[in-house]
Amino acid sequence: MSALHLLLAAAGAPGATGTGTGAGTGTSTAGDFPTVLLSALIWTTAATMLILVVLPDRTDEQRGRLRLVALAGAAIPLLLATFGLNYQIGQDFIGGTTSFEEQRPWLTALPLVSNYHLGVDGISLPLLLLSTLLFVIAMIASWRVVAQLRLYLILMLLMETGVNGVLCSMDYLVLLLFWGMQVLPAFLLVAMGGGAQRMRAAWRQLGFASVGMALLAATALLLAVKVNASPPTFDFVRDNAVSLSRGIGSLGFWLSFVGFALTLPVVPVHTWARDALAEATTPVAVLLRGTVMTLGAYGLMRVTLTAFPDASHRFGLVMVVVAVITALWGAVAALGQDDLRRLLAYGAVGQMGMVLLAIASASAIALNGAVLMLVADGLAGALLLLLAGAVQDRTRTRSIARMGGLAWQMPKLAALWVLGGLAVIGLPFLACFVAELMIFTGSFPVHRAATVIVMAGTLITTGYVLWTMQRVFFGPSREAFARLRDATTLELAYLLPLAIAVVILGLLPGRVLPVINNGVQSVVARFTGG
Repeated sequence: MSALHLLLAAAGAPGATGTGTGAGTGTSTAGDFPTVLLSALIWTTAATMLILVVLPDRTDEQRGRLRLVALAGAAIPLLLATFGLNYQIGQDFIGGTTSFEEQRPWLTALPLVSNYHLGVDGISLPLLLLSTLLFVIAMIASWRVVAQLRLYLILMLLMETGVNGVLCSMDYLVLLLFWGMQVLPAFLLVAMGGGAQRMRAAWRQLGFASVGMALLAATALLLAVKVNASPPTFDFVRDNAVSLSRGIGSLGFWLSFVGFALTLPVVPVHTWARDALAEATTPVAVLLRGTVMTLGAYGLMRVTLTAFPDASHRFGLVMVVVAVITALWGAVAALGQDDLRRLLAYGAVGQMGMVLLAIASASAIALNGAVLMLVADGLAGALLLLLAGAVQDRTRTRSIARMGGLAWQMPKLAALWVLGGLAVIGLPFLACFVAELMIFTGSFPVHRAATVIVMAGTLITTGYVLWTMQRVFFGPSREAFARLRDATTLELAYLLPLAIAVVILGLLPGRVLPVINNGVQSVVARFTGG
């Protein structure tokens, strides 16, 4: 049997087609492990942040200690996420299984009940591993930051607490609190350093994020008030498992869709991502692309498709049209960029259009591909952004036209760029190949014309990636760059893990696909009324 058939079989494997109806509606399988694992994963970074507040930072030695403590605080969640995913890989699944679930009474005396409810499934676990890995990478990539070091590290740890909390939340009020926890740090991190237009980019990012959060708050209140539960609750299990009237379902769909689309982002509300990814410091840009934008896609799967399945059916064509426009515009706009960072920013927008197409299709294979794409593109995109930052630091320019022949001076960086570029365009045996294949295979039976158009967009993506590669690194060597140095030991310390992850995910996607499929089945069952 071919590799394609094996992967497609994994997306519909026996034993993975249970009857879960939404996030957290399946069986909880925490095994013999303590039920505080997710709390430890989320709050370790917050505890580390409090430690940094009291540590001195006057000397180089003290600042080095701050960096080590912050790195240790970010590494612990990565170890816990790796452990959780590795544990799930060895389990037998039924659709909708939720793992490491925690539920404790919290706000029970109010008219609307909210519990401290955490849990992860096959959708959130891989994204949680991606998030924790990228925060560790960003910490290492920020090792030489000196200005406002304590504040910088505190903001990064607070942002990680919020992102990881969103991925573990199974209560809408808890999700909103964690969502808000990452908005302000992201704004401040963009504003603290980077390009000349960083303040404009930061305020635009904050504006879009604030509107999105307001829409998500309205979505949560709508569900809590209109769901026929006694007492009214913010819990995913109840709110995502009921049938709503046509009008309420439509209102909830639009509130949630626009709220998450602002974060994803999609055209025409993509400008915050274009500016922030181009103007922020490189480690912050990596976090925006690999974690914040990922939350938008996660929310569309976790909330929009599951809480409002009927409306998602009715307005599916709208999502498809937006997906096609986003994928094409991202690719075409990238093709016309001379600024290397803006080119990568538009490329990220185009990739999210492909993910939105899979979400609009809502088939098991397409959604499996969407989750895998978020992880794969998060890794490959982070690698390219970090390499772009390294090239910019050496050449003192972001203009592609002013570069050329850099591979002669920087063979290691050039080799890593070739790997990242080939992964982004979906070369076989690299991270994005299987994800793209599953997205197109799952979407084509549902939306044929749209799938063909988005596939054509990937040809444009291939063109601008290869053209950029040739203009930046190959061709005759330039005298102005004769003294440029290759990758340092510190740079290799954060670039090589990403490169290795891109290769491993490309070679062994079948290891994680059954886990992803377990979470996807609950979404599909809810969407199809199963």
